[in-house]
Amino acid sequence: MLCGNEFVSKPKIIITGAGGWLGTSTVEFLKNSSNYENVDLILLTSDGRNISIHNRFYQTYKFNDYMVNKTDNILGIVHLAFLTKGKILENTHNLYVLRNREIT
Repeated sequence: MLCGNEFVSKPKIIITGAGGWLGTSTVEFLKNSSNYENVDLILLTSDGRNISIHNRFYQTYKFNDYMVNKTDNILGIVHLAFLTKGKILENTHNLYVLRNREIT
C-alpha cells in the first residue's frame, strides 16, 4: 500500500501456537471475519510445519526462527504457544512450568 512516497505494508497479526487447537481456531476465525480480510497473519509454530484448516493450507514459521523485531506494521500478537498438559508426564512439574515460561 502506498502512502505518499512511502511504502506501508498491510497490518499484521502474529499468532504463536498457530498449529494447536486454539491457534487453528483463531486462524479460522480471523480468516472468516470480514474485519480482518486486509490483515496478514504471521503464523508461528514450534516446528514450522504448514497447517491445513478445512482444506485451506497456511505457511507457518518456526517460533524460534521468526524475527518479530524485523516485522513492520504489527497490529497485535495473539500468544497461544504453550506445552500442553500431556507434556507434564514427560517432565517434572517444575521443568514443565519452566519450559512454558521460556516459550512466553
